[in-house]
Amino acid sequence: MAILIKFAMQNKKLASHRELSAMKFGKSAIFPRVALIAMALTFLQAPAFAWGEVGHQAVAAMAARLLNEPTKQMVQSVLKVRPHDMAMRRNALWASQNPLRDTPNWHNASVPPNGGAYDPARDCPGGSCIVEKVGELRRTIVDPAATADARSDAMAYLINFVADVHIPMNAAGAPGALWIKISDKTQKLNLWWDDAFVRLIGDEALTISAILAPKITADQTKLWSNGTPADWTNESFAVSRELIARNNLQLNAQSGSAEAEAVILTPAALEDIKTIVAQRLAMAAVRLAWILNNAGK
Repeated sequence: MAILIKFAMQNKKLASHRELSAMKFGKSAIFPRVALIAMALTFLQAPAFAWGEVGHQAVAAMAARLLNEPTKQMVQSVLKVRPHDMAMRRNALWASQNPLRDTPNWHNASVPPNGGAYDPARDCPGGSCIVEKVGELRRTIVDPAATADARSDAMAYLINFVADVHIPMNAAGAPGALWIKISDKTQKLNLWWDDAFVRLIGDEALTISAILAPKITADQTKLWSNGTPADWTNESFAVSRELIARNNLQLNAQSGSAEAEAVILTPAALEDIKTIVAQRLAMAAVRLAWILNNAGK
C-alpha cells in the first residue's frame, strides 16, 4: 500500500485568506532555551497542519527577507496587505485551512514505499497533487489574464505548498504512523513532527526566523536556489530514510497495539531531528523566495 503524504485540513468552515489578512498578529517574544524533551512535551497538544502554524509562518518570514524589491511590491499587490512580510505570514497557513474548494488531491502525493522516487505518471494522476501544482500556481500569480482573486489564492497556496514539500516525515517511505514515546508521552511520529519538533527551535515564527535566517549563507542560498518540487520531495524522502536508519526507527508490525509498542525517542535523536527541521525550514524559505523572485521570468 502506498504511503500517503498527507497535509491535514480542518473540517470546519474558516475565513478566507483575505479575511485572515485583516487580523492582527502579536509581537514575537524570545524565549529562554529549555531541555529538548521538555520543549517537545510542552507542545504535544498543538494543532498540526503539515508544518503547523509556526512552521509555515517561519518559512514565510524567512523567505520574505530574501525577496528583491520588485517581488516585495508584487506580493503586497497580489495579497493586498502591507508590508510584504506580514502579507506572507498571514497567508502561510490558508491553504491547509481552506475547505471551501474541491482540492483535496492538491495536498497529497502518493508514492509507493518501494518506489524509490517520485514518478508523476504513477504518483500524481492528472497532475492533481501538491508536487505538480506548485508550477501551476507560480504561473497563475503573474498571469495577466487571471483574476485578482485567482492570483491571490494562487500565492497563498504557493506559500503553503513550497513549505510542505520540505517535510521529511510526510515524504514517501517515512513511517508517519509510527508511535513514538518521549518521556511519558506517546503520539504518532507525523504529529510530533508537524508542530512539536518545529518548536524545538522556537515558540513563535518570528523567533525561529530570527534564529535561522542569519545563519543562511550566500553559498547556501545559491546552492539551494534550484530544482523542482519533485526534486525537493525526493530530498525529503532521502532525509527521512537516513533519519530512520541513524536512529533505528522501524515501522511497528501491528496496527492495533502499536501505541503500546511505541519506539522510545532518545535525546540524541531529538537533537538530530532539531538539526533536520532547521535545515528543511531554511531550505523551504530559500526556495520559496527563489520561486517568487523569478515568477515572472
